Amino acid sequence: MEWIKRLAKFYFSKFGTSFKYFFILGTLLFGLLVWFAFVSNIQSTLNEYVPSEIISEELNIETLDCSGKWANSPLCLERSQALLALKESTSLKQALLDLNIESWDQKTFDLALDETAKGDSFFREEFFGESLAKYSEVINIYKELIIRSDELTKKYIDEGFSYLKEEKSILSIKSFEQALNIDKKNPLANQGLSRAKVLDEVMVLLNESKIQLKIGKLEIANEKISEALTKDPENNKVKNFNQEIKALVREKIIQDNLSEAFDALKEGNFNSAQSIFSSVLKIDPSSISALSGIEISREGIRENQIQDLQKNASQSELKGNWKRAINNYEKIISIDKNLDFALKGKKFANSVILFEEELDRQLSKPKRLASKEVFNEANQLLESSYLFKETGDRIQNKIIKLKELLDKYNFKYTLTILSDKKTNVKILRRKDLGKFNSIDVSLTPGEYTLIGKRKGFTTVRQSIQFKEDSQIKIICEQKI
Repeated sequence: MEWIKRLAKFYFSKFGTSFKYFFILGTLLFGLLVWFAFVSNIQSTLNEYVPSEIISEELNIETLDCSGKWANSPLCLERSQALLALKESTSLKQALLDLNIESWDQKTFDLALDETAKGDSFFREEFFGESLAKYSEVINIYKELIIRSDELTKKYIDEGFSYLKEEKSILSIKSFEQALNIDKKNPLANQGLSRAKVLDEVMVLLNESKIQLKIGKLEIANEKISEALTKDPENNKVKNFNQEIKALVREKIIQDNLSEAFDALKEGNFNSAQSIFSSVLKIDPSSISALSGIEISREGIRENQIQDLQKNASQSELKGNWKRAINNYEKIISIDKNLDFALKGKKFANSVILFEEELDRQLSKPKRLASKEVFNEANQLLESSYLFKETGDRIQNKIIKLKELLDKYNFKYTLTILSDKKTNVKILRRKDLGKFNSIDVSLTPGEYTLIGKRKGFTTVRQSIQFKEDSQIKIICEQKI
């Protein structure tokens, strides 16, 4: 607050003693305003807990100082407990009002209100212990009333369902309405009331359904009982008769479907027959007629599928699509794993695919044929090609191309290597040639790397593409 002191000193020096009095008076007024705001805030906080009836009578509750060191004093603690009890009793009171307490036990509720008023009176006089006792007594009364509300609600609901079973719709409606008067959201009471309101309509529909069944009109009888069941799915008489109707309808559907399915078998329409027999088995899993019929249908479908797949496999082989041929053979095997033609067909198709993959591998890098091992491997592949004579033009053309490459790489040319008889010469991945002035080496066409080494000199490395008689010089000349 240094700036306030400086400001006051400035005005005192300029305006004299008269200003000093005005300054002091202003400071006092400002302090009173701050104190008033503080007290108002406390009053507002207390209003949250103090009953409105007490506040309206303008009690001097602020005369009791429960701040700071007085907060834990016996009187302040009693006051705090009384306020908490009052808050709980007020909450319970509202719960009972929501349960329409006035309509089923106004007398006990009035008694509790009288006791609450006594507690409020004690609170005004700051007898907080006595007010707490009264509020606690009221809480117990309210809790007992809430328990009784549950008991009454259950009693009315039980009566309502009892009348519903006896088909007394008016009495049933009255009981459920009494329950809902206490607990308007009770699911059982709401359900019961809905059923009671349509009870008379449901019984009329039930009787109409019985009459229609007696005169042989099953479809109309089913419609009537279904409508009754929609209105009240819980009515036991309706549910039982609905079961009778559904059993008759079920048997009629089974006989009609069986007749249609056997007609489809006669016409060779196996898929349609199987579908209809399956629908019968969903209704009656033990139907002998449907079980035997579905076996006949499956056998017919199986034979048709095998014939179609065999045809597709043959067409795929003619087109050189061996993977598709395998796929068709696998489908046949999944139907019957013992069919010899499918097992052999799949095995041959797999061998064709592997043979072609090896052809592609050899043809993709022909320079590798310069290696004796690779050359021999490719030659063995060519020798086995007689097994794949009828595999289409694509594979035959690859066989011809591989033969031409082998013929080319089977011919050897002469490589003359010149040196200084001091350099040790070696062909990479071949034997060491040693030291010499000149040497001739017979090699098949391909890529070769020659390495020259001499102690105290830099190693020489030179690669060549060899495809005809050639000469090369390998000498280590640069000292280290």
